[in-house]
Amino acid sequence: MKDRGAHDFNGNVCTVCEYEKQSAGIELIEDTSCPVTTLYYGDTRIQLLSDSLLRLEDKTNKGFEDRDSYTVYNREFQTDKVEYKSNKTEESFEVSTE
Repeated sequence: MKDRGAHDFNGNVCTVCEYEKQSAGIELIEDTSCPVTTLYYGDTRIQLLSDSLLRLEDKTNKGFEDRDSYTVYNREFQTDKVEYKSNKTEESFEVSTE
């Protein structure tokens, strides 16, 4: 049995856990229709909830988790969108806030 903590890639797909590497051609896209600053990088959603708090989530076969949370009560974040800067490297994007 293979160690589930290690990945063994055959092309872009892990033979251990079926994780698929993001394509180098994927762009960072902002969804301006969302109430908080929301970015997508392939199947990964990044929500900038404040300058120092983000929510990072990978899409599953059922989509993203948008239901109310039972573990976080009275979520109140700033009402303005969080300003950010992005920088593309050879393998990824870097997102930074104030």
